[in-house]
Amino acid sequence: MTEACRADVLEAVDWSGNATTFTQSTSTPQAGVNLYGCSLSPDGSRMACTANSNRVLTFLESDGTTVSTGHEYQNILGWIDSTHLLVDVDSDNLGVLDADTGILTTLPVPQANEISMVATLPGSL
Repeated sequence: MTEACRADVLEAVDWSGNATTFTQSTSTPQAGVNLYGCSLSPDGSRMACTANSNRVLTFLESDGTTVSTGHEYQNILGWIDSTHLLVDVDSDNLGVLDADTGILTTLPVPQANEISMVATLPGSL
């Protein structure tokens, strides 16, 4: 008897239809890419995801490498630019996380857990 296999792929697709594969898992039907809620950086070089196993913020580079921050945040709100990510720390604080250094700058914001990030504006504006 042969066990069925599947390939789960996490990729980014640009406006021209070109796909960049960030990670791929070929395994048993129960296995797969163990990241979810991913947000692509504006320059397309990395994704910020939540690890399925422990809900820890994990960066996924375009070459398939993953870097765990070791910290769990309430929500990934979105990228400010290609290196800074806005996260929901708790009900009274937002955080700006530098993806390169791991430094988190906390911003006290009442009812931070009710904030949504709508868009990132280009730096030239």
